[in-house]
Amino acid sequence: MTAAGLAARKPPSMELGLEAMYAWLARHPHLGKQDLVIDTGSGLSYRTQISPQELVSIVRSAAGFASGDTRPPAADAWLRSLAVAGTDGTLRRRFRGTTAAAASSARPARCRRRSPLSGVLDVDPQRPLAFALVTNTDAPLRKPYIRRAHELVLAEICKYVSKTSARPAPAAAPAAPAPAAARRAAATPAPPRRRSRATRSSARSTTRSSMPRRSSRGERRR
Repeated sequence: MTAAGLAARKPPSMELGLEAMYAWLARHPHLGKQDLVIDTGSGLSYRTQISPQELVSIVRSAAGFASGDTRPPAADAWLRSLAVAGTDGTLRRRFRGTTAAAASSARPARCRRRSPLSGVLDVDPQRPLAFALVTNTDAPLRKPYIRRAHELVLAEICKYVSKTSARPAPAAAPAAPAPAAARRAAATPAPPRRRSRATRSSARSTTRSSMPRRSSRGERRR
């Protein structure tokens, strides 16, 4: 409300805050008043009507994951405002001992009959995943039970993202240099192959036998 009042240069009011939120939703995740209902803007009103799919669209836009949406400085500031699972904020005591610890940045809400949790899983920096979990009941919720169920669901999603992340192919190891003796042997030309005496004699005999026989002096005279 305060930010909306400062932007409009008017005293802060719930009406100005809701108008600012609806205007942002129409510009970025492209959600209109016909798609959802926001009562107070805090997420704690039972009259608020929003689906997990719409929450994911809002998270993606606020984090700058959707093209043409929030500018990087504003998106970075919003992401830094989220609590980190098992580390700080409202999630400092949650997700401990799970694969989602330190990999989840989220914002919970507290209601008697609703338990929502939405945020970003940063297991793979190349593929950050926006998520939203909402549990509704007609009777008051057992909060520890619901929270533990949410933690287990996110832990399984973290395992899946980790297993399916694209890993760079290992670089081929350079070939080991050849031993010095092998390099000298490869550089030295092989000596010409010498034929044996029997091979040379056989070659001369073959050459002689293939020449025409010369006639004797007596045969010439005839």
